Amino acid sequence: MVSNFMILIFLFLSTLFDIKSKKIPLQLIIIFGLTIIGISLQYGRFNSWEILVRIMPGIFLLLISFVTKEAIGYGDGIVILLIGLGMDIQVMVSFIMIAFLLSAIVSIIILIKKKGDRQTRLPFMPFLLTAWCVCLIGGMV
Repeated sequence: MVSNFMILIFLFLSTLFDIKSKKIPLQLIIIFGLTIIGISLQYGRFNSWEILVRIMPGIFLLLISFVTKEAIGYGDGIVILLIGLGMDIQVMVSFIMIAFLLSAIVSIIILIKKKGDRQTRLPFMPFLLTAWCVCLIGGMV
């Protein structure tokens, strides 16, 4: 499906920016947002209740970002919110859980090897990209 490929490209580009500058350019987010909305409209995926359910993980992460003063960046929440526009809720939950699991594993390894401490900030986009690849390879999407 085109949207799967678009998400892969978007996550790849976002990962490059997140690793380099810890920010995702607004232009990239806008282009992806408009593209995913267009694809979702084309496939009739805009039932109001369905949309609300699919974007809830992104809204939840945005709230966590606000409450924790960006322990999780706003960009991560926005990216997950936009991806939710094009995915089923089951896929979204699996995708996010895999990303958090991967980030937890890497964080534990960093702590064990004493390459960082609890305050060390990791870019989250590489984990989202890897989780998306796992979902694609695993046939979840």
